[in-house]
Amino acid sequence: MLETEHGFLVTSPLLTAFIMSRHLTDLQLLLVLAEMCGLFTVCALPAALEAELSRAIESGAIPATFGWARCPSEDGAASNLWRRDALVLGGDLDRFCSDVCGMRYGKRFVAVSHLVPLGAASPFEVETYLLLGLPRSLGGEGFCGIELNVEVALSASARAIVGKSRVYIDLLLSSLDGERQVAIECQGKGSHGRAGDGLRDADRMTALQAMGYDVFLLTHGQISDEDRFRAIVKAVCRLLDVEYRDKSSEEQGAEALLRSELFVDWSKLGEIDKKMPVRYKKARSWTAANLSE
Repeated sequence: MLETEHGFLVTSPLLTAFIMSRHLTDLQLLLVLAEMCGLFTVCALPAALEAELSRAIESGAIPATFGWARCPSEDGAASNLWRRDALVLGGDLDRFCSDVCGMRYGKRFVAVSHLVPLGAASPFEVETYLLLGLPRSLGGEGFCGIELNVEVALSASARAIVGKSRVYIDLLLSSLDGERQVAIECQGKGSHGRAGDGLRDADRMTALQAMGYDVFLLTHGQISDEDRFRAIVKAVCRLLDVEYRDKSSEEQGAEALLRSELFVDWSKLGEIDKKMPVRYKKARSWTAANLSE
């Protein structure tokens, strides 16, 4: 740990996650790592700290942009969602896993780390990614090779639509042969996490369609409703020329378990409930490596 001039201690994000991991379910650990490896954070500042931050910015003691940029909420007010560079890069995570794989809880940490999406720009993107990309045995849809925040250089006609030379696709799904692609856009500036880019969701969608992409605009209500989400998944399968297979009873149970924990209050993510029974955590364990730990 390092002591700062501001009166608090800082430590390695990955070491913190590893220490916390024994108190968290597998999905909770996965979400913690996804935020650390993402381009966002959800942080609800105490009123006193919020006021001190405002005073410091207004007085010029610190710049208005200090590495973190606050994203607007749906009503334009200050939100708890911030945009920032990733705290942990993929290579950092791999090296840390190599160091802890032989420790107690290490195998479980490594197994969960293999499922972590890198570079998500919001909780919404993480939730969508996991619902689409996790194996069916863990409650997802099993789509492979999902890319996050893919940069697209626009053609002249697409640039005329948005007045930008490039845009970013939130999630890009590709067919196995790479010939068909579907762009998933997480709709809503409060959950989108890209404040200040000057692009409305409809403009970005139209520009991507002009480039030949099939585009789905997803709302949080659509991914949180099983029937609506399943209809979207079937439509994506048709566009990717993939046959949709109904889930087995075991896979349906895994999806129900996933959904029961996925839609959390991210400002409270990682808070440890020491009263949580061990049997609860084991019931939410995905990794066989955890059986002996």
